[in-house]
Amino acid sequence: MNTKLLSGIGTALALCACAGAPLSDPILDGARATVAQAEADPNANQYAALDLDSARKDLAFAEAAAANNKPSEIDQPAYLATQMARIAMARGAAKAADAKQMPEATATHTGVVMGTPAYMPPESWSAGCSISIIPVGRA
Repeated sequence: MNTKLLSGIGTALALCACAGAPLSDPILDGARATVAQAEADPNANQYAALDLDSARKDLAFAEAAAANNKPSEIDQPAYLATQMARIAMARGAAKAADAKQMPEATATHTGVVMGTPAYMPPESWSAGCSISIIPVGRA
């Protein structure tokens, strides 16, 4: 009788130990890796911080679902975290390329009026600002 009681307690302890372990999900593991890669990308941190924050929030939601042993709530936020991290890296790379292509010297400046005088408010063209009229249309 003691043998049955001890084996029953041993089985119950083994099941409790297994229930406490967090779930391992390949989609969640991939999301962790992709978000870590985006966090290491300086362009994503500089130019796509909001996308990176969204990826972090989705990853945190997926990890919370894994910690609470809710496998049905892991895959979607993990997928969204992966996609937002990829978007952050792509947006960061694109904006970094734009920044290299268009240096500050060619960007617009304050005090320069642009537009068609007929469609500009009078305070814009009567304030003493220079007006450049550039013909647009037929080539």
